[in-house]
Amino acid sequence: MTQTLESLSSRLSNGADRFLPWDRRVSLATVLARAGKVDLAREQVSRCLAELSERKLRSLSTGSLYNLQVLSHSFGLVATDPQLRKLALDLLPRDLRSSL
Repeated sequence: MTQTLESLSSRLSNGADRFLPWDRRVSLATVLARAGKVDLAREQVSRCLAELSERKLRSLSTGSLYNLQVLSHSFGLVATDPQLRKLALDLLPRDLRSSL
């Protein structure tokens, strides 16, 4: 696992993620955060929020949407569009929404 994370970190620093689909970027941020690569995860979440749209939010699974919300809150990052922030919360089931 360590070797894979080192390889991934190296590839990210070389811009290998520039064409990564948005939903995969959300998943990458989650993996990086769970692996303790906080700075890399924060960067991916920031990019996700910068590229946020209604279509992209609706394309995520409930788990991915929740993970994006948890990570953005833990990093102190927010989407700039208040309507998209509201939609992101509204798309979550009540029990997950209340845990944020």
